[in-house]
Amino acid sequence: MQRIRDSVTLRVLPILLTPLALSLMIVSGPAAGQEPEGLQFVVSFPSSVSSEAITGRVFVILTDNDSREPRLQVSRRGAPFFGVDVETLRPGETAVIDASTLGAPVESLKDLVAGEYYVQALLNIYTKFERSDGHTVW
Repeated sequence: MQRIRDSVTLRVLPILLTPLALSLMIVSGPAAGQEPEGLQFVVSFPSSVSSEAITGRVFVILTDNDSREPRLQVSRRGAPFFGVDVETLRPGETAVIDASTLGAPVESLKDLVAGEYYVQALLNIYTKFERSDGHTVW
């Protein structure tokens, strides 16, 4: 469990995605001499998962209960989630989700209600289709 600010505490759940294992790092404090930027999540994957670059979308899902995985609690009024597109993300490179990342049903990480949260990262890998007319569809 990691206390991010007086009102928000996070518990990072083991990533249960097969075969993809993601690394989730929570960054909450500023570097020396910098202004605080607020809560942010840094997500990456190791080369043991994929040695090639991945194009897709990275999500971070937060929930206040552990009855099910956070990703299974997403709905219109369910667990808040935030996502960013990644293009040719290589092993060890990071995708950052911060207060500027649009979320639903909570618009920004800065709008999270005070409390304790379980956190899960998810990477949706897009499949590339090269059509016979020369167009590429992801």
